[in-house]
Amino acid sequence: MTVKQPATSAAEPRCAAERYLEPEPRWPGLLALMAGSCRHYALPSRLSVGPDWLWPLIMIVLIVPMMALHRRRICELARTLTFAANAALSLAIVASLVLLIGGILRHKDNPATLLRSPAVLWITNVLAFELW
Repeated sequence: MTVKQPATSAAEPRCAAERYLEPEPRWPGLLALMAGSCRHYALPSRLSVGPDWLWPLIMIVLIVPMMALHRRRICELARTLTFAANAALSLAIVASLVLLIGGILRHKDNPATLLRSPAVLWITNVLAFELW
């Protein structure tokens, strides 16, 4: 006895987001990505990799197609762009942390900077970890 598989219809969901009536809101994650990319404005320029406008621009370049793909229900590519944005944010945090440790070892920063900079990096790390 063979069991017939049901035929797939055009109304069948193409991605996980279509399986639910109300998809999960994306704005908290996008807000966390943008807040993480703007952390360079709270850090001394010595601890920022590249110019201050670079990371917000990278996030905007990744977020705009990510949102367009999500709206068109092309979820796999949108998911890949989300991972790319989160990886870029994580790499920027690691680079700033390496610069901070190098500055601590060479006594380049004043005490106020040594208190504020790790706090900013820690908060950004919490935001990035939440997104993974």
